[in-house]
Amino acid sequence: MGSTAAVTDYHNNPNYVGKIFQVSAEMGHAFLADIAGGDFVYSQGIVMPRNFLQIGQFDFAMASPWSLDAGSQPDIDETDARTAPTGTTYARGQDLNTNQIFQETVDVSYKNMSTTNQLKQAALADPITALAAQGQPNEAMNAVLFQIEAHVAQVSTDANYTFLNGTFATSTDNTTSAQTRGLIAGISTCAVAAGSANLTKAHINSVVKKMKEAGAPCRDLCIYTAAFHVQEIDELYGLQERSNMVGGTSINEIYIPLLGSKVAVKFDYHVSAGTVLIADRAFINPVGCPVPEKGFLFYENLAKAGAVEYGHVYGQMGVDYGPEEYHGKITGLATS
Repeated sequence: MGSTAAVTDYHNNPNYVGKIFQVSAEMGHAFLADIAGGDFVYSQGIVMPRNFLQIGQFDFAMASPWSLDAGSQPDIDETDARTAPTGTTYARGQDLNTNQIFQETVDVSYKNMSTTNQLKQAALADPITALAAQGQPNEAMNAVLFQIEAHVAQVSTDANYTFLNGTFATSTDNTTSAQTRGLIAGISTCAVAAGSANLTKAHINSVVKKMKEAGAPCRDLCIYTAAFHVQEIDELYGLQERSNMVGGTSINEIYIPLLGSKVAVKFDYHVSAGTVLIADRAFINPVGCPVPEKGFLFYENLAKAGAVEYGHVYGQMGVDYGPEEYHGKITGLATS
């Protein structure tokens, strides 16, 4: 199930009975939960973003990286030392990203709002009477609130996907969309191509080695990956419990000798199969560009247009992941 119509009216969004469940694979937002403190929540008329940096522009700097030359032994005699040496410069770079617009429109007809007790016909002689007799009411008695909460949840899903996979584009005029660069797309230095092989410890060690050699501090590393690769990690690092009654392992941390510390392991639906992301959460922050007196993610009513409740969830957000060298990825893994 998903969004099926542009507007919410009496006939395209009928009422049902029973407890409401969101049935969707799009619920695995581990990355957003870690960097922002959780999904976005609509409460008492406002959307509650979590741990965001707030800035007053769309484009923003993530890092100004520079590096030292490779270590070498100086060869300077006393005569050389009497002569003023030629100056050298350590040049800095500039890593940029941008906020982008997120928008979801809510459009609920008055008739849909008014008929919360009229249930969809089912294959029963008298479905309304039968279901009411079973004590199963319609749990979505406020049609507008349900739609707002659903659209806020969709923004959470889109933000999680974008902060991981987004393709960068800066806005050059009002017809060009600004689009934030996701972390996976942003990593180039510490990347390992698996060549369609199954995941091994060597792949993970190779990425971590690249990160350390690139100067990454490796303060709070977490692996985010698809379900299949979580299972592979479990098999690679699992230690079987010595018991005749219990079998299996569940690995949520692995020990990396080069680091001398543990790395967390989490499933995230938006890290595609074939990819393993190793992210340093200490250097990742979601960013918001607030609209004055509204915030950077909010719901507001729009101009009336007939017998509908009309509004939108609107946000201006991006992600700052610091130097891309502080993170790593494995791509091209086998997916079965």
